[in-house]
Amino acid sequence: MSGPWAALGLLCYSFIAYIAGYGILGIAIPACDPIHAIVFAPAIGIVFLSSLAALWLRLGHPLIWVPAFWTVLIVIGLPFVWTDRSRFKEKSVSYGASLVALSILVCAVFFYPSARKDAVLKSDGGFNWIYVDTQFFYSIAADIESGAQPPRIPGATALELRYHFAPYAPAAVISRFSGLSLGDAFARITRGASIWALLLSCFGLGAILSVKATGQKFGGVMSVAGLFFYGSLFSLFTDAYNSSGYVTGAVLFKIPEVDVLADGGPFSHLILGHSVLHGLICITAIMGLCLIEQSPAILQSPRRLVLLLLPAMAVPMNSVAALYCVGTVGILLFWNSLGQLRSWIQIAFMVALFYGAWAIMDYRHSPDIAASSIDRHPQLLWWPLAVEFTAGLGIRLLGFRWISHPRKNPFAALVLIGSFGLLLFYGLLQLEGNERYGIYYLQAMFSIFAFSRFTPEFWRAAERSRLVAEWLSVARGILVLVLSSGVLIGIIALLLRHPTNIPLFRSKLLICFVVLLSLAAISTLLRRSQLHKIGPLFLMATLMFGFLAWITPWLNFGMGRARRDVSLTPGEVRGLIRLREIATPGELFATNKHAVDSLVSVRERSYGYTALSERPVVLEGYMDHGVAYIPGFSTLLSNNDLMFTTTEPGVLRQLAEKYHVHWLVARPGTDIALPQPRPSWLQEQSESGDLRIYKIE
Repeated sequence: MSGPWAALGLLCYSFIAYIAGYGILGIAIPACDPIHAIVFAPAIGIVFLSSLAALWLRLGHPLIWVPAFWTVLIVIGLPFVWTDRSRFKEKSVSYGASLVALSILVCAVFFYPSARKDAVLKSDGGFNWIYVDTQFFYSIAADIESGAQPPRIPGATALELRYHFAPYAPAAVISRFSGLSLGDAFARITRGASIWALLLSCFGLGAILSVKATGQKFGGVMSVAGLFFYGSLFSLFTDAYNSSGYVTGAVLFKIPEVDVLADGGPFSHLILGHSVLHGLICITAIMGLCLIEQSPAILQSPRRLVLLLLPAMAVPMNSVAALYCVGTVGILLFWNSLGQLRSWIQIAFMVALFYGAWAIMDYRHSPDIAASSIDRHPQLLWWPLAVEFTAGLGIRLLGFRWISHPRKNPFAALVLIGSFGLLLFYGLLQLEGNERYGIYYLQAMFSIFAFSRFTPEFWRAAERSRLVAEWLSVARGILVLVLSSGVLIGIIALLLRHPTNIPLFRSKLLICFVVLLSLAAISTLLRRSQLHKIGPLFLMATLMFGFLAWITPWLNFGMGRARRDVSLTPGEVRGLIRLREIATPGELFATNKHAVDSLVSVRERSYGYTALSERPVVLEGYMDHGVAYIPGFSTLLSNNDLMFTTTEPGVLRQLAEKYHVHWLVARPGTDIALPQPRPSWLQEQSESGDLRIYKIE
């Protein structure tokens, strides 16, 4: 009967986040509109609750003090909520009914599937995660809950966790001090609260931008719809292969060479509680707060220091999003006052706070950074970006309409500089695949930027024609840039006498040219023919096809079409629970379990043993986050496996002492190679399920 308790935990954690965030808003912006406070408070609260916990743990302090920080934030927030209680009665949320309907739909599509199947003990006694990454994140929370100081990277206890783990710290706190299972805290409580907080902050940011663009708040609802449901026009026509699973084909039928990263939206990350979900919480909340109040009185008061702290609080949540946030705060608050010394002093203070948080998280020494490099073949991204900026963004190209007078308009400058920065991050860096987060955030933010410009009359003929005309204008400009860059790549390759290495390069250039001519012809026809009524309707209907993009990741990740589940058998679960019972917290175990057999490739990503046993491991999974690139890794892997394959008791004893190993855990169907009789200092444990567990005295 954990379901009702998990639901109660979700309500309690959401309320705590709301109170904490409301207090921070009350300090930063005392005259904040109550509606703004309501929609941004949960996101700000989650950021502070999570990041303060992560920074505290990274400094090597115990988990037991984290609830004290939370209590302080609650104590600060309660007076603000109590004082403003009368103001709540005087306000109403514009388009509140539509927001409630969207909330129910978001819950059904993105929260319920993972809440039902992720991090759950199955009826047969096995354990299941819906994706290999959720197993990794669960293992992070388990390590934090076990009291590791500082937290260690899952699968390799010798390495400190230099990763944005703040989103998973609250799950460890809730499980440790409430008695709820870690699975409930991780997949049902904190993930549900995060989705709810993002929905509200997206609505708040979209409404603020909508007032700027149209004078109405309808764009807030449309921004939520766009962020959570709009993606690539070709999502239903692409398959979704990756190393974790496979599908038999596209949902409809396969069209080659039109794949867009993540189906053009954050859909899979919302279902899985992955990094983009947490990064967007930071970005939308921080951007919204910077846009709420920019009067000189606020900007020159000490209260601005709270706003300058926000990018530092984003650092433990997601490193890429934090970089975007520091640019967001810097541009929105200081763009029109860069000639003043006061502004540069405050910018330096903000950067110092940001660098301090970055240094505490120690990202500079993370295995991912160690494996990073500069992309030496950026021309290979030309076609993926061409597809991304046409069919991938679709109607979201309207977001570029915000770029008007960027020298005087801070938000226009932010859209321009932020987009360029995310593109450079994607195009110039190689970060073990993490460079793709530049495109992930670009897609998500343009969902908000574009749909915030919609009015309630967008479906009427006049407004529809205006939107289509604006879209055609932007699309033509984008295609001119795409075609020009493609021609430039071809000219450089010709001069250097090197191939472009882009498959079907000339055909793709021709496609871009034909599409550009087609858009120009459509624009002319819509202005000069009888198609000015039916033409925009047909084109808008085509662009709205992007609202079906969520279906593909929902089927693949939420409904299990891609068969990406990672499971442990009932016998393994019994053995790991037995290990947790007999092993003292902090005692290391070694295992020969490295791979997840259900993965299509890169299988050495098992983290379930250390997660369920809640005990540190010498080496389990190692193909995530650059672990395999650390100095001495090959020796560590060889010695770890030698403990199971050696026939010499002295060798095993020596290796166990070298790595401080107290337990050996052999995966099902295997055993250690030491012949009988075995030494007295090696004792096999009973009631270990399908595992063979040995204690080294």
